[in-house]
Amino acid sequence: MHLKRFSPLERWRGKLSCTVEFPLESLDLSKYASNSSSSPYYNLIGVANHSGTTYSGHYTAYCKHPYSCTWHEYNDS
Repeated sequence: MHLKRFSPLERWRGKLSCTVEFPLESLDLSKYASNSSSSPYYNLIGVANHSGTTYSGHYTAYCKHPYSCTWHEYNDS
């Protein structure tokens, strides 16, 4: 899932600074899903972060290891 983090109202599409809170496990998206046989519950396994402006910046990521369940930071700076 991708969360829109840029303002559609600002001329230069400025980054939004509001905090987004959600559970790390069992995020319930059933009210947004069609009636299907798949489960609408999701666990967070990775986050991509951007620092900077809409025209320049740096990305980092946090990913959860599938076996040890430990979180790892990825940063190329």
